[in-house]
Amino acid sequence: MIRRAAMEKMTFLEVSIYAILLFADYAIVWQIAKNGFLEIGIERPINMKAIGATMLGILTLVAAGFIERAGYVKLLLAREENLFWAAVVFAGSPLILFLLVRFVLLPKGLPEYNRARISMVFWAMSNYQPGVKMAEKGEGLANFHRAQQALKFFEKAIEAQSRGSSQILITRTYQIDHEQTAWDGRMNLNCPNCGFRAKAPIQQEQGDGYCPMCGCRLAFKVMGDEVHVTAFGSGLYNKVSPRHKKNIATAYEEMALLLRMMNKFAEARKALTAAEKFIDELLAEDPDDKECLAIKSLIIFRKGEIAQTLNERVDAKRFYQESLALDSKTGDHKGDQLVKRLIEEVS
Repeated sequence: MIRRAAMEKMTFLEVSIYAILLFADYAIVWQIAKNGFLEIGIERPINMKAIGATMLGILTLVAAGFIERAGYVKLLLAREENLFWAAVVFAGSPLILFLLVRFVLLPKGLPEYNRARISMVFWAMSNYQPGVKMAEKGEGLANFHRAQQALKFFEKAIEAQSRGSSQILITRTYQIDHEQTAWDGRMNLNCPNCGFRAKAPIQQEQGDGYCPMCGCRLAFKVMGDEVHVTAFGSGLYNKVSPRHKKNIATAYEEMALLLRMMNKFAEARKALTAAEKFIDELLAEDPDDKECLAIKSLIIFRKGEIAQTLNERVDAKRFYQESLALDSKTGDHKGDQLVKRLIEEVS
């Protein structure tokens, strides 16, 4: 380890400098783990967290150099005999953080989705015009290896979200039916996670146990004529939640935009059909879900925009009008002017 004498001489100012540098290091590593190293440079809007952390680190190093020259502090970790431990602190620990964030803390598929989306947005800002075929630029993008890689990232993100999650936290409330209660005070209740029916001793105020079907831990609490049942922990199988379905639909929609920019219109339409399938499933359960309606509106807009590009004017106008109608339900009118202009173009 660093020699004891060196450790004893380490001042509060020196420790503060190391702490600031390590904070900046960790902040940059977090953004790289989340968004990708190369993608941070082209991210739009600019990733101010990564830029801010980089500037903080540079300014701290410059200030530390001046302070050391002035004799106010001695940077012990910069000495030759302590360079190994400097590498452990400022390179080894960030590497561990990167692995922890990338493979444990972030939702499955999020890094791949972010990398694909950042690239797609960057190319769209440079080349994309609604309703206009990209011609040679589209062909060039289709042959660009980074664009092909972005498509694979979208596919990996969709696959990861399609597997769902085994981390469960679901609560359901059931009405107590005394006529259906057995002589020993137990009543049939459904597991909130998998729906398996099992008997619970509702004569107790509260209790817990496990679902024999999905493996979730169950806790119940009786309150008046109701019993609240919570399933939590890790089940034996993964469950695709509404959040997963929304994420999948969004990824498909953005993949469709990338495919459309590559002039792969048939594949783009397939991606939009897949996105619409997941959103329609959610809207069948909750027709007033504004987030789902907003995603649906964007999917329909993409359909219209592709139809316009292929000179299918009647279909394009119908899709644009459907998109406007959905926006009116959500109260989001930011894109109304664009859609109305496109409607005029295809009328």
